[in-house]
Amino acid sequence: MKASTIPSNTLDAWTRRYLDAGDLLAWLTENLRASTHANVAFARVEPELIQTLDVLQALRTDAETFAACILHTLQQCGVPVAETVLAATPQVRQLIEGQRAAEKVWSLYAARSVVG
Repeated sequence: MKASTIPSNTLDAWTRRYLDAGDLLAWLTENLRASTHANVAFARVEPELIQTLDVLQALRTDAETFAACILHTLQQCGVPVAETVLAATPQVRQLIEGQRAAEKVWSLYAARSVVG
C-alpha cells in the first residue's frame, strides 16, 4: 500500500509519521501489522490508540513507551505478540507488566467503589 493511500487515522500512518525505521524494526514487524488489519477488536480501539499516541508524542515520550502502549493495546485485542519481541526489549516488557498491574488495581478499586 502506498503511503499516500494509507488513511491518516491508522496505526500504520501514525508509525510512519512519528517513528523512524530503527524504532520500528525491533517490535512492530510486518506480521504484527498484518495481524492488526484483520482484527475487529483492534479496529474498534484504533482511534483511541491513535489519540493516546498523539498525547504521548506531544509529551515527547521515548520509543519504548510508544512500543509498550501499542503492544499492550494489541495484546488486549487478542493480537498475538511474540515472546521474542518482549524478550528483546526488557524496558517495554516492564512497562507492559506495570500497565497490567495498574489495571488490576483499577478493577479492584472500581469493584470496591460499587460495593461501598
